[in-house]
Amino acid sequence: MTQKLPHLTSIRAFEAAARHLNFTRAAEELGITQAAVSQQVRTLETTTGQQLFARGAGKLALTPAGEALAESVSEAFDLLRTAFKEFRHRDENNLSISVLPSLAATWLTPRLKHYQSAHPLIALKVQASHMQPLDVNGNDIGIWTGLGSWPNLRSHELFPISFTPMCSPDFLANNGPLNSPSDLLVVPLIARYDPWWKLWFSAAGFPDAPIPEGPDISFGAQNLEYLSAVNGEGVALLTPYLFREDLARGRLIMLSDIIANDGRSYWLVYQEARRRSSKIANFKNWLLAEAHASRSLDFKKYRLPT
Repeated sequence: MTQKLPHLTSIRAFEAAARHLNFTRAAEELGITQAAVSQQVRTLETTTGQQLFARGAGKLALTPAGEALAESVSEAFDLLRTAFKEFRHRDENNLSISVLPSLAATWLTPRLKHYQSAHPLIALKVQASHMQPLDVNGNDIGIWTGLGSWPNLRSHELFPISFTPMCSPDFLANNGPLNSPSDLLVVPLIARYDPWWKLWFSAAGFPDAPIPEGPDISFGAQNLEYLSAVNGEGVALLTPYLFREDLARGRLIMLSDIIANDGRSYWLVYQEARRRSSKIANFKNWLLAEAHASRSLDFKKYRLPT
């Protein structure tokens, strides 16, 4: 049978008192009263059946039994301190991020090599998943969509969820010109029943645009609608921030300088209780700088000339 240990509170009080040889200083370290330390030590003496301190006038000394116990207890607490120090160090060098699949594929992943170059000791784990509590699978950080207010979480806006029609050069060559919003009503629209199309036509001054009915494929993710667009299958509503490289290289063409939004944004979120974590702070600062750079780009230069 495993021998039952004395209560840890009593052991901690004894270990601190043995190091300081003073109940008052031990109490200050532990954040309790001197009387509480004295009581916990007496409880331990009763439990062990040994007198651990010789109490004299204004002086405290360990008895031989106390010295023997103090040495072993001190070694045990040193091991615990080392274990937790190493655990915290290991935790601070592992960062787990939960990010929406479309944002992971189009915007975040291409930039992570820059973060890892600046922070080579941080091991990154990126989980492409829809919004879920951060304590699921041990995620430190989430990149979510919404209005930016979630209980017990700190949130930092990256950029708004905006969108404008885009297509491939080949599609434009075969179906153009597409110089006005009304021109889009006679060509294939990718995910034509997505509410974003109604929002965009309204922003373009056509709130009652008769979007053609017919067979449609709903992708539910921008990275998939992007693939359909670059393959020449139609016009997609895409967020310019996410497809900067494709616009710069001419794989995609913006058909309008009218950019609509649905009121939501992409947000970096983490638990309020972990706001002082250095690994979270470092990643937050880096990601906000990347988002600022994306927001400052003039996407109108990728607009199709009219």
